[in-house]
Amino acid sequence: MDYYIGWDVGGWNCDHNRTSRDALCALAGNTWDTLALAGEPWRGNLREALVGNNTLNTILANMAIWLNGDNAEGTTWAIDTPLGWPDAFRALLADNGNAVDVPEEAHQNPYLFRQTERWLTQQGFRPLSAVRDMIGSQSTKGMHFLRRCGFGREAVGTWTASSHTAIETYPRPVRTSATVRRSFERLNNPRWHQDIQDSLWCALVAAMFALNRNALQQPEPNTPLEEGWIWIPNDFDAQHR
Repeated sequence: MDYYIGWDVGGWNCDHNRTSRDALCALAGNTWDTLALAGEPWRGNLREALVGNNTLNTILANMAIWLNGDNAEGTTWAIDTPLGWPDAFRALLADNGNAVDVPEEAHQNPYLFRQTERWLTQQGFRPLSAVRDMIGSQSTKGMHFLRRCGFGREAVGTWTASSHTAIETYPRPVRTSATVRRSFERLNNPRWHQDIQDSLWCALVAAMFALNRNALQQPEPNTPLEEGWIWIPNDFDAQHR
C-alpha cells in the first residue's frame, strides 16, 4: 500500500520542548476524495530513529504498528522544513566563493532566503530563513533524513529513493487552499495538537503531489537545483493568509 506522509519537523532535541515536536500523519487512498487516515497521527521526537544505523526501510518497518501493521510499499513525504539552503550563503562559506549584492528589502536578501522563499514573499507570505531564524536545527534534521535514507535529487524540489519520494512544503499558504482545506476539515480532529494538525496539512500536500502534481505550484524556471522548492497548491489565496 502507498502512503502519503506529512512531517512537521521539530528540533534535534525537541523532546525538551513542550510546544514544538516532530509530528507525523499518514494518509492512504487511490483518489483525492477517498483519502483516509492511516493509523493514528504521532507526536514526539524522531531523533533516535534518525541517528542510529537506520535506513528508510528500517524506519518504515518501525512505523508498521503506527500504520495499522501495514507495510509501506511506496511513500510520498511532504516535510515542513527547509531541505536546502540559499546558494549565495553556501557560496559565501566556500573559500573561493563570491559575494553578491544585497538589496535593502530584508526578505529579498539572497544570503538569507532561497529563491522559493523570495517567491513566496512576493505572493504575500513570509517564510522563515534557515540562516537567520531559529529553524536551522529542524532544517538539518530534515536534510539528515534525506541523506540517511538514501534519497537522491530527482529534480528541483523532488528527492526519490526507490518507490519513495520526498518534497518540502509550508502549511501557512497551504491552509489558504480551498481544495486542501475541505479535505483537512473532513479528516482533522480539533483536539489534536497544532503540530499534528500541521502534519495533516503536509500529508495532504504529499497526497496531492502523488495523485495530481499539476495541482501544485511548479518550481520557477530559474530556481537553483540545490536550493529546492516549497510545494503549495495552485489555488492558494494570499488574501486570506
